[in-house]
Amino acid sequence: MSAEHPTEHPNPQALERFLRGDATKPEKGEIVSHLIAGCRHCQEATRALWVQSQGLRGSSAGEEPRVHPSSYGQLWRRVLRAHKVHEELLRADRHQARRLCRELIELPSRERLAQVCQGERFRSFHLAQLLTEESLWRRLAAPQEAVDLAEVALAVAERLERGPFHPSAVRDLKAAAWAALGTGHRRKGDLESAERAFCVADALLREGSGDPLERARLLLLRAALRRDQRRFEEALALLRQAEASHGHLGDEPLLGHIHIERGRIEAWIGDLQDAIESAREGLRLLDPERDARVALDTRVQMGHWLLDLGNTAEAMKELHTVQGAPKEASGEPHPPLELDRLTGRVALARGDYGQAETCFRSLRNRCLDLKAGNEATRATLDLAALYLQQDPEKLRHLGREVEGALFPGMDLDALLSLDFLRWAAEAPHQHAGLIPCLSHHLERCRPSAW
Repeated sequence: MSAEHPTEHPNPQALERFLRGDATKPEKGEIVSHLIAGCRHCQEATRALWVQSQGLRGSSAGEEPRVHPSSYGQLWRRVLRAHKVHEELLRADRHQARRLCRELIELPSRERLAQVCQGERFRSFHLAQLLTEESLWRRLAAPQEAVDLAEVALAVAERLERGPFHPSAVRDLKAAAWAALGTGHRRKGDLESAERAFCVADALLREGSGDPLERARLLLLRAALRRDQRRFEEALALLRQAEASHGHLGDEPLLGHIHIERGRIEAWIGDLQDAIESAREGLRLLDPERDARVALDTRVQMGHWLLDLGNTAEAMKELHTVQGAPKEASGEPHPPLELDRLTGRVALARGDYGQAETCFRSLRNRCLDLKAGNEATRATLDLAALYLQQDPEKLRHLGREVEGALFPGMDLDALLSLDFLRWAAEAPHQHAGLIPCLSHHLERCRPSAW
């Protein structure tokens, strides 16, 4: 790599991540090769960042930091030695943070904030990162838990402002926690709270380090909010910005997430074939270990899209892939709700009415246990679609079963859907087309399952 072309220099944020031990593998390789090649511009930038990271100060205001005028080669060797020690310390801190994170998660949610505010041992940069990641991980199966963990992550991050950490790094950390909080609210269906949280995250990131990787992550999560707000053009524009911000960082898994989110948006606007192609491209780029849960959820989504296109055989392949994955990959002790629904839909498409009925009834019971009224209503409509094909008398019985029902957590659209179902079930042959319309309407009104 030539030292004469500034456009090929590693960006300052990448150099700073390198010295902190947080650079990606492609960044590390690029930076080491670039510096060894003798680029004076980046040698000076690294020297300045190294001096800053060591907290060196002059003896009086305005005086230059006192650094021995040794050669760059000597300074580079110092950087590499200290970088190795720094990485060892970071590994130890990460190990301690993982232990503290598990300790907090095991506590009742109401006790977590008190522990964080009282205990000095919870003042940890990596703990805030882990709690933020855990919040995003749990948003699918337990949105309220995701919100609670994001709030704890924010409490930890707030306490770092008075510590030895660089202010811009703390702002980036707080921005990520606010984005996780917004994502949790989005999954709960509280789009107003989600919007407010993302506005705070965006403001913090603008005052932060300017790290393009953090920017791309925020844009990706905000695009999901725009999707749930049905502002699809804005969502696609945010994804284009995320892809541009991602640039040459070489973070393929992040690019994979961007492709998958684009597929979700394409599915919402009816471009199912494009959605499947985007999702498959995204799956190719994901990290097999870190993104195992995302890969499974994406395959479940693809299964639903394939069924909507009438491709039962391909949907069955996706279902079998998910069912054959290790149990721990799902990230929760029970199968995801959407997987249960896909299993029932595939059985229905194959004409296995007994299995379909078992799946939909089990799914409805699980949703009721979780106080997920909208999902319970959708499972009820799936049962209605089954009975419409199999046994109109069962459909009439289901209509009487839901008469006056009020599922916990259901919204007005779900309540009206059940009321229309009861009415349609009295004369199923006259209103055969109404039940699929109700299911489709509810699907379009509810927050995304992802």
